[in-house]
Amino acid sequence: MSLTVTKSTANPSESRYDELISPLRAGVSTWRDTTIEEKIRMLRQARRRLAEEAPAIIASAAAAQDVPVDSRYLGGLHLSIAPLPILMRAYEDALRRLKSHDSTLPKRAVTTTASGRVLVDVFPRTAADRILYSAWGYRARVLMQPGTGAADVLNPAADAYRRGGGPSGGVALALGPGNTAAGPATDIVDLLVGRG
Repeated sequence: MSLTVTKSTANPSESRYDELISPLRAGVSTWRDTTIEEKIRMLRQARRRLAEEAPAIIASAAAAQDVPVDSRYLGGLHLSIAPLPILMRAYEDALRRLKSHDSTLPKRAVTTTASGRVLVDVFPRTAADRILYSAWGYRARVLMQPGTGAADVLNPAADAYRRGGGPSGGVALALGPGNTAAGPATDIVDLLVGRG
């Protein structure tokens, strides 16, 4: 499926927008009907491709920012794409757990604070994550709203996938602003896999 958008000086009518978006809407069911196994395969393939392309991405970002290739600031550019493979891997793991009829969240990730609020450990998720990121102290936790119980978090997680296929899906626009190279791409992966 491809979409060609032409530049026009006139304001397009609503029907023109519908015409441009209709091929995307037609593709929603194709993506929604893609099996969990196939989504896992695509995520794995995309992560591997990202690893292959990372040097070129970094070089392009360095050139755009006038950062010399031997600069110590180049490390910041490496870190700017790091969230993308982490997110892809997290979705792969979550989909694998779903495939085996497990919760997308390990029960050990959901705890209760002394005040009774539910706390969800989101990152690091794997042993490799803990080894790679613990030295820098990276950790992500979500404190749920008061009154939310552990079962409220564990049971509905990825419920749309359990009911059949995945989220109902739709067409979304991911704009590209942000201060990291991974920002727009992580938004797109989340829209595709997490929200359908």
